[in-house]
Amino acid sequence: MDIKPADDSSVKVAMLTLDLIEPVLHRGEALKQFHSNLSRLTDHYICILRHGIFPGVPPEVIWLIACGCQRKHYLPRETLVEEDDLGDVADWLFAINSGKADVEKLSYNGEEAVPQLIGTLTEGAVLGDVCFLHGGVPRGATVRAQTEVDAIAIPPSVILDALALYPGITGSFMGRLREIVMQLQGSLPRPAQALKGMQIFSSCDLPFLRAVASVSERKVFFAGDACREEGVLDETLRVIEFGRCRVESRQGDGSIKRHGYCDVGTVLGERRFFNMPPKWPDASFRIATPLALLLFIPRQSFNGVLENYPSEQQRFRLVKESNKTDGGNAKREHDAASLSILQGCGPGFLAAIAGCIRTVTYKIGQTITVQGAVDSGSMYIIKGGSAEVYVNHRFVKEVHSGESFGELTILGFVKRRSAVVRAKESPSGSGDAVSSPVSVLEATHDFLQAEDCAAISEQVVEEEDFAQISTVSSKRPVAFLGATKNKIDSLFVHADYMGQGIGKALLWQTIVSLFDEFGEVYVDVNEQNEQAHRFYLSQGFKQEICIVLEMPRAAFIAALEDHPEEQEHFQKIGRQHGVVVASTQWPLFEGASQKLLSLINLYARKHITAKGHWSTFNGEQLPEHAAILVLRGEIRMVTPDKGELVFTEGTCFNEQLLFGLPPLDGRLHPQGNCEVQIMTADIFDRVVAECPHERDFIMQRIVNEIARKAEQHMGFGRGDPGGALVLSTVIQVAADDFADQLRRRIDARIYEPGAVITEAGQEGNCMFVLVDGEAENEGDGLCHGKALPLKVGSVFGESVLLGVARTYPNRTRALTRCIALALTQEVFHQVLEEFPSHVELYNHMAMQGHQTEVGASELNVQLGKSRAFSNVSKDFLMVVCERADEVYFGPGDDIFRRGEACKLGEALMYILLQGAAIVEGEYGDELGRLNSGDVVGEGGALGIAPIRGATVRAWRDSLVRAVRLHGSSVQRAVTAFPDEYESLQQIFQKRASANKEVERVRQKWLQEQVIPALNTCRIFQGFPEPIIRKIAEHLLQATYTCALVRVDQNLWEEGDRAMSRCAGSSKRGPSEPRWVESKRGRHGSSRWSWPFLLGWMMWMGKTPVV
Repeated sequence: MDIKPADDSSVKVAMLTLDLIEPVLHRGEALKQFHSNLSRLTDHYICILRHGIFPGVPPEVIWLIACGCQRKHYLPRETLVEEDDLGDVADWLFAINSGKADVEKLSYNGEEAVPQLIGTLTEGAVLGDVCFLHGGVPRGATVRAQTEVDAIAIPPSVILDALALYPGITGSFMGRLREIVMQLQGSLPRPAQALKGMQIFSSCDLPFLRAVASVSERKVFFAGDACREEGVLDETLRVIEFGRCRVESRQGDGSIKRHGYCDVGTVLGERRFFNMPPKWPDASFRIATPLALLLFIPRQSFNGVLENYPSEQQRFRLVKESNKTDGGNAKREHDAASLSILQGCGPGFLAAIAGCIRTVTYKIGQTITVQGAVDSGSMYIIKGGSAEVYVNHRFVKEVHSGESFGELTILGFVKRRSAVVRAKESPSGSGDAVSSPVSVLEATHDFLQAEDCAAISEQVVEEEDFAQISTVSSKRPVAFLGATKNKIDSLFVHADYMGQGIGKALLWQTIVSLFDEFGEVYVDVNEQNEQAHRFYLSQGFKQEICIVLEMPRAAFIAALEDHPEEQEHFQKIGRQHGVVVASTQWPLFEGASQKLLSLINLYARKHITAKGHWSTFNGEQLPEHAAILVLRGEIRMVTPDKGELVFTEGTCFNEQLLFGLPPLDGRLHPQGNCEVQIMTADIFDRVVAECPHERDFIMQRIVNEIARKAEQHMGFGRGDPGGALVLSTVIQVAADDFADQLRRRIDARIYEPGAVITEAGQEGNCMFVLVDGEAENEGDGLCHGKALPLKVGSVFGESVLLGVARTYPNRTRALTRCIALALTQEVFHQVLEEFPSHVELYNHMAMQGHQTEVGASELNVQLGKSRAFSNVSKDFLMVVCERADEVYFGPGDDIFRRGEACKLGEALMYILLQGAAIVEGEYGDELGRLNSGDVVGEGGALGIAPIRGATVRAWRDSLVRAVRLHGSSVQRAVTAFPDEYESLQQIFQKRASANKEVERVRQKWLQEQVIPALNTCRIFQGFPEPIIRKIAEHLLQATYTCALVRVDQNLWEEGDRAMSRCAGSSKRGPSEPRWVESKRGRHGSSRWSWPFLLGWMMWMGKTPVV
């Protein structure tokens, strides 16, 4: 290591090489970590060089920047940058190392604002503009990863540090900086307006401010330039209009101490300007950003102006005596007070809002608001430049300095933007709407077609607002200029006289006239007219950027909460605009009194969140243990048990807190600046205490909302007809409208762990659908063995609802906290009266007989009547019937299907109580019919049959009510009574033998009759034997008389009618029961097609084909 001696003006430098470092770090993990860090930084360094982010910058500066870089990896659809991001998040630079990313902009599609793909970025693309660092420029578009993307991210602080040490690096992009300076100088507010923004000048007369502005000077600085040097006595007033300054001072040891930064709007030197003690007497102000513009007002020139305005002298004398100034910041109260919607508001409210107004710079053509978008709801005031307004893609008007937009949005009267507002492009607009002779257009507007020139020239004789000039050699006008107020619309010179200075003379004659009247002159140029564009730039016109003051809705809401006396003022504005000011949007409190709604809005505060953080825009942490209503935007929460939850506008969450239940477990992530209303349990108790008669109603509404959330977790949307009620077959067969009306009118109930939901033998009037929690079926309370679990989606009590049973068959107890929908008979019959078409369906059950209870003793008798169990003891049957419950099947529903696996202890068996079912074979042939009292599925439930031998399906004309006997109860009976089980096995073995004999007879019939008959049919001649056999297996045996063969036309017609019923439309209206769909021929196709086809084929085989 070589250390060179240094004198007072030099420094000591220690050179560390790898040969010196590695021996020191050779022990442990330190050397490994060192090489890892070195490799990472080298990779960053190479990436920055490869992408050319800082062309011409020395390698040591690139290395310094690389040390502060971050490597970021994005999965597909993850966001790199978001449109309209502002502040530090918008100043990061990104360079894509690998992958592809989509560029999207919000665009109005006729109904709402949606992201529209406008381009794709690939390796080497750079996002961000270092020249606008800390310039208040929002992101112009959203960039999302299309594939996996690897990128280098450079924080703005790293660039600022590099600029502080090496200010000369701005030379690498000086051309771009000078272009921005030209745009800024044409767009920044005029000096008089800038002075009006300072509190010390805000109450001054306009003539005085114009006089002061005439002696002011706007200066441009670049990174590292000092706008005020330490130790230099300077009484000049400075206002930062663009960029950022760094405050620093030299210490006794020669080091530089940084005191902080001064941003846009900061006023420098005001205390010394008015002979007051300065805040930083010995500090330097140095430019920290690549570019800065400051307004200078020399003290001596100011005093000269002040001598001519005696009234202002008294004002500034009081300023000196009070020893109070802006404190270094320009105030915006006058900007707020000038707005029509804020006129009449108190000074405290205006001061609260003004403190949050920020300056935003929009590039040429950049979008400020998008029609149909739901954004942060800010209001904007144009301070420099201009903007264009479009509605439904049509140009409406321009907005200029001093004009505002977004008033109804910030007040919350509208949520979606009503127009596109875009920073005015230059050249742009419709400057050629006023025409000239065809020769002029063809000579100067080569982008127009000949027919366009002719059409435009016809309008010239109708225009009168033109200044005109004639040449000596011609008496007719050879040039004309059209202007609207202070905007030049058109300038045309005849093709024969171009290049003689006529257009320039006419232009300046008009400029002088307009400037005297308006103080500034604008010109619109068609974006395709490059010749005109160059001409106007040569005459001193400048392209504009748009500078606006943004008033965040978050600040407005916060100020309104602190000054509730202003609410009536804004509600009055809403009424003037025909807007109904909603008291609340909480779905919990729909139907509550106006008093309760007003109290909620009075006590429950509204906030606007920071993007991605559960805090206010100014960093105040928001409470999470509270009921929260999303008024605007979208909030996401990742929970350990429910996954990711998304809460959109108009939805609320954590309402269970108001009922005394725990909140959701998860972190809240607002997707942007979201507006929310927060109600803690204390606020809710306070509201309810003032409306005690509504307490029960509100608590029930909360429980209903909790149930709705549980249904959504089950997969039922808020708009799904019937919601979770359709899990009941009794409701499933009804029309959508019928089910929806039931769901709208029922209430939910909450049961704590251990609570009894239904009691065996107890009379009731409700059907229950479990939507959250776990319960169990305990039978009659005296059963042995483990209770049957009931999960989410379980339905019980359907017979009580229909009135076919008075009591519940089992005791149902909550294991955890349960939420259940409770449909009462009263609500059911109310809705049934409104749907006469459903009366037949449900009355059919009651008309089949008197009420049938399904207790263990009743089922014991019913089961003993069946042939299979007729010789089995009552004790065996009593165990089998333990915990039996009811189940309903809709018309045509499968009770079980052929081929299903059966296992003792798991398979179910059923006793039909009401309705009928059919038994079908392998090919849909009807093997038999089951009626009330029949037992089905006993072979599989007893474990005797390994698979179901047939399909059993509910008959198509009505509901089927059955008792479900559970496999666990059957298994306990088999274990307790082995002798009984042995006798049952013998019975089923005999039944199996009989079934085999039936199948043998069928196979003989197929082989001896059907297959030969098919072979004689001409359409099947030449078919292979396996195919013929496959066709034959699906055919059913049918017998037709000779008379029927002779009237074959009638056979055709009957077949057509049957097939029509089978293939007829299955569509039904929203008020038509689903069971009608089943009656139209679910079984008809299998009952008509094959018998008819077999008869037809046999007839065809004996009749010549014509």
